[in-house]
Amino acid sequence: MRKYKAFLSCSIRSEDEMIVDIFEYILRAHQFDIVIVGRTRFAPRPTPETIRNELEDSDCIVILATRREKKGKDWKTSEWVEYIEPAMAYMGRKPMLAFVERDVVVDKLIPQATQIFTFDIKNPLKDKERIDAYINSLKSELLEVERKKQMKNQIELQRKRDEEFWNNVKLVLGILGGIGAGAAATYLLTKKKK
Repeated sequence: MRKYKAFLSCSIRSEDEMIVDIFEYILRAHQFDIVIVGRTRFAPRPTPETIRNELEDSDCIVILATRREKKGKDWKTSEWVEYIEPAMAYMGRKPMLAFVERDVVVDKLIPQATQIFTFDIKNPLKDKERIDAYINSLKSELLEVERKKQMKNQIELQRKRDEEFWNNVKLVLGILGGIGAGAAATYLLTKKKK
């Protein structure tokens, strides 16, 4: 089975390390290679450039939105997790999943781009079967994307073959036409001499 590369958009703060480890383990169990900028990949260039490059090389993005700060009654996650990385992935047409800690409010982009799976930080594996089903839906989407890409490539290859065939037909007809015209001219010239 093909392994997919997932960009895991998550906090890299030490207090979130355990929950990130759990979701990284779950994704690896589902045959995903995981990229976490600042944890599995480090930024030799400016961080946004490294993130963009890693997202381009990834098949999908998995968002893990955990509590960062309280705003009024609501908890918010990191702006990188909520806006920047998902927006970059969305612009690159990357399939996405979003795991959001209970009581964390995510605005606009994530709810419009994908379904949200809410988890309880105190018992994240409580709904393991639903988590597995959610991840399997992403794998199905990735297979469909791959199938469409292969179909598009086959259609393009067939188009190029057809174009090459008709160019060769034109060339042969041109040669035959030239030979035919030359033969007709020779016939007419020899007929006039008689």
